[in-house]
This record gives sequence, structure tokens and C-alpha cells, in this order.
Amino acid sequence: MELNLFPESASAGTRVLISNFDAAAEAYALPLLQALRQAEISAELYPSSAKLKKQMSYADDKNIPYVILIGSEEMESGLLTLKDMKSGVQEKLGIDAIIDMLQDKGL
Repeated sequence: MELNLFPESASAGTRVLISNFDAAAEAYALPLLQALRQAEISAELYPSSAKLKKQMSYADDKNIPYVILIGSEEMESGLLTLKDMKSGVQEKLGIDAIIDMLQDKGL
């Protein structure tokens, strides 16, 4: 990504970025990523574990409107933190509620 080897079209359609803080969060995120894609919501998982600020900057740079944050609290409760990158509003929702909301918004 840093070398700009990906074509612009590769990330132009991403609507949701799933954060990646560690191996446990990555493993937890993979079925969620699949569920979003099955619902025809263009989503991607941040490619490596990194600090939140770096992941938020990535989402901003790519104009990705939503970020799903997955930490230990989210993995325990099953409620994911969905952040609207434009407004900064964060909500805790289950994956089904996130999919419904994004589909209602036409994403």
C-alpha cells in the first residue's frame, strides 16, 4: 500500500474497514468480513495489527465511511463498535444490526 502498487479501483469501493489490533481480533474478524461481503457490503480487514491512529488514517485516506472496532470487550460481548468516520459517532451493535443499518443506507 505504501508503495502505491495497488490500483485505485482496488480500494475505491470499500465501505467498511474492520480494525486489526492482534491475532485474536483478526481471527474474530474473518467471519464478520465474510458476513459483510455475503450481504454485498464492500468490506476489508486492515492487513496487519497496528495502532488505532494508523488504521483511522488509512480509512480517512481511502474515504472509507465506516470502521468496525474489535477489541477484547467487543469479542466478549459480541457487540461491535461501529464508527461513522464522517460524524465521529460510535455505536455498539451486533453484526446483523450493522449489516441491516448499512444496507438501509445503500452501502
